[in-house]
Amino acid sequence: MNMKLKSFFKSLLITGFLAFVLSACGTDTVTSSDAGDGTPLVAPSSVSATQGTLEDSVLLNWDAVEGARYYVIYKAIETPESFKAIASAVTGLSYSDTPVSSGRTFYYRVAAARGSIWGAPSAEVMGFALKGAPMSPESVSIPVNEIGQITLNWDGVINADSYNVYRCNVKYGTYAKINAADITETSFTDTTVDPDVKYYYKVVPVNEYGEGAQSEIISGSALQQVPVWPGTPVLSATDATFGEKVRITWTEADYAASYTIMRAPDEGGFAGEYSMIAENVTGLVYEDKDTTIEDMTPYYYRVIALSSGGQSDSGLSETGSVDRSIPAELNPPTTVRASRGMTNVITITWSEVGGANGGYTIYRSTSSTFTSPVIVADKISPAVVEGNVAYDDTSMAPVSDRTTFFYKITAWSTSGVNEMESAMNATAAEGYANPDVPGVPGNLVSSMDYNAGTITVSWSAADSWTKRYTIYRSDNGIDGDYNLISENQTGTSMTEELAVNEGTIEAGVEYFYQVRAVNDIGSSALSDGRSATFTLRVPTNLAVDSSYNWDWYATYTYTVTWTAVKGATAYQVEYYRQDVWNVIDVAGGNTATLTFNSPNYGGGSYPVRIRAVNTTPDPVVYGGYSAQVQP
Repeated sequence: MNMKLKSFFKSLLITGFLAFVLSACGTDTVTSSDAGDGTPLVAPSSVSATQGTLEDSVLLNWDAVEGARYYVIYKAIETPESFKAIASAVTGLSYSDTPVSSGRTFYYRVAAARGSIWGAPSAEVMGFALKGAPMSPESVSIPVNEIGQITLNWDGVINADSYNVYRCNVKYGTYAKINAADITETSFTDTTVDPDVKYYYKVVPVNEYGEGAQSEIISGSALQQVPVWPGTPVLSATDATFGEKVRITWTEADYAASYTIMRAPDEGGFAGEYSMIAENVTGLVYEDKDTTIEDMTPYYYRVIALSSGGQSDSGLSETGSVDRSIPAELNPPTTVRASRGMTNVITITWSEVGGANGGYTIYRSTSSTFTSPVIVADKISPAVVEGNVAYDDTSMAPVSDRTTFFYKITAWSTSGVNEMESAMNATAAEGYANPDVPGVPGNLVSSMDYNAGTITVSWSAADSWTKRYTIYRSDNGIDGDYNLISENQTGTSMTEELAVNEGTIEAGVEYFYQVRAVNDIGSSALSDGRSATFTLRVPTNLAVDSSYNWDWYATYTYTVTWTAVKGATAYQVEYYRQDVWNVIDVAGGNTATLTFNSPNYGGGSYPVRIRAVNTTPDPVVYGGYSAQVQP
């Protein structure tokens, strides 16, 4: 027998002997041929997988299964649908799946095994590894009805070491961290809040990598403290002080947001059943104006303070009554308005005051501080239209300017022969009236001042509310083209100068004038046309002198003088000879002398005359002739 064969049989004998020994000791061996002892292998229980507590692995744990000699690990990625065995012959009660991707989800099953038999797998469990900043907290909540504080609760984040809480007054504003120290629990109480104010929060997990993802925004508000009456509360009610109401006053309760007023009838000197007569009262005064309150009959009153956190006790009780013989104390009129921009009238409107059976009095002042007011209407009762009252003040008409006035109104109540006036409205109503459009100026007249070289046009004032005048002039007839020559005239006359005096009128030309009245509201129609002319006068003081020249032609030298005419630009000097007036043109309006020689063999006593000429207009203007003068 060769050596190889001997060795094979030797090993076979040893193996068989060991199998016999193990079988005798009751121990199973992990071989594919082992059919087990027949005890069913149940699925492992309490299977767990770490979720984010490890950075690159998932640790599985489970309870031992009776009869199991080892365990098999199954794994699915992302969804628990397709499992694959990743480890067998795991003899402990834990398994580390290493390495795995951080943040990825895995599903695991564990099966017990003995010999060649693998039992049924357990239900799947989910696990994952996390490396880096933590994920956002889930299930953040705020309980309601907390007084004076807001508490946040959330589910813990596996890889978070602590948490920060951020707050803002608006949902999408800038959030600020409000915790001074690291929050290591999964709740936080914010005591730095105002009651009944809505706040918005975010919870942020923190670990060695920094802050993680923020939670969803959540909002909450704290309730106010339950109201309490400080010291000894004081409650009072008027007794027969007013004719239409009982006035109840009380001291302020701490933390109160509003008050509820209770009233009970008198029943034999004691309070009957209380009923609520007013709620959500925010001041410290309430007036019970119930018209069913019986005259001179006591009623009991109580005041309850309320906040969002609850209500106080009812405090004290006090009695009050009304005396119907006293006129009602009315509130001042409200929504008082005064019109602006109407002509010669200001309309004042206000809301009707209930119980104003004595009418209304209207006061007016020219000052915004309402000094020295005057009564413009006393105890009037205008018609009420849809709860509003109106009155037209025309006592200031006619106004000459836009005039501003300030108005206040009182309401009157009466009871028998008694009457009572309310206070005025707090803020004066401001309004103004406009003057009327001016009337047409009349009585246009014109005059000429020869010495001054002017024409003056004057007219009668249109009315008291006219502020200024505009003057137009036509150079081509009463129905001609009128052009603006002056505006913003405050007087009732206008003077024009000759062009030779740096004016715009020419001597001898007939002009026509129209005037329009103007104020801040508008302007009148044009007045009728009025003519005016600066007359081109006849030259005066005409003097003629002649002297014989003792020449061959027996001529005479004539010297003519006159007084210059205003507005003239030239003159025509004429002498009469042989039944003809011979013309000599003299240039220059200020010229007042002329020297000329007679024709040959002429005489020395020709008659002479002169007239002024204005050559500027078209056509040329000629003045009248002077009387004839002989040397």
